Amino acid sequence: MGRLYHHGALEYLQRLRQMKGVDDGGLRAVWTGYRQDASLLAKFKWWSNHAWSDPVAWNLIWFDLYLPAHSKVLDAAAATISRRDWDILITHFANYVQRVDGVPCTFDPDHFVYACYAIAPFAICARMMCPPVVYLPINIAQRVVIYTAWAVYCIRRYQHYRYTAMIKDKGKVAGLFRKAIPQLEKRVDEVIGQGHSGW
Repeated sequence: MGRLYHHGALEYLQRLRQMKGVDDGGLRAVWTGYRQDASLLAKFKWWSNHAWSDPVAWNLIWFDLYLPAHSKVLDAAAATISRRDWDILITHFANYVQRVDGVPCTFDPDHFVYACYAIAPFAICARMMCPPVVYLPINIAQRVVIYTAWAVYCIRRYQHYRYTAMIKDKGKVAGLFRKAIPQLEKRVDEVIGQGHSGW
């Protein structure tokens, strides 16, 4: 399903960015139960799932998926899906469409790679022209950035495949999408056949 959202998501994002309220930064935090006074472990757990898309992308999916499901003929089926499962679905789709319009999330691994590129010239010059007391800290900083980029990438990939497996009532979720998209199987086959992975 995430691939369906990513397929043609540029037009989708441009259209929904015009909707009133989609830039509300508090909607995601309130709806997903994020608390400022939570423990560091709870905040990290929340962050590990929600840091891969910005609030705007998350809100766009909420407006396009959750609200229509509760306001149309799907209301009865949608109401039986837990809020936790909805959070997983919305977050997964938001993570999929992030960057399709050229806007990366704050913790995108590319940011750390670019930082490494920026440090590299200084590290090379310092090694050739400066004593160890100067170039060693720069080399350490460069390695920290590289390892951080790799760690963030691995965390993101792990979250991408693990998170949807946490949906408790997979049968109800599948039934909802079959009702919402009558030709779901055909559309999925088309997207896979065209090689759109979203990554």
